[in-house]
Amino acid sequence: MESDKKETRGGARLNAGPKLKYGEPTKQIVFRCPKSKVEELKTLIRSKLSEWKENAINNETSVCPKCGSEDVLWTCYCNKCNECM
Repeated sequence: MESDKKETRGGARLNAGPKLKYGEPTKQIVFRCPKSKVEELKTLIRSKLSEWKENAINNETSVCPKCGSEDVLWTCYCNKCNECM
């Protein structure tokens, strides 16, 4: 017997998902460097990423990529745009 009842499972939820590590969306980058400098570069990058992560945790606010407002919580909701990013 078939029912005309609407399915209520599934779908997106506001603020679902992991917290942003750096307080804003990230982008993966790839570039070349001399083999002899790989470890030095990795150390430098890890240090900087750690610093940014610590700043994001302490501030718990970031910049909205859509409108530029700094009134963005660590969730993905912009208080100025009133939109989820």
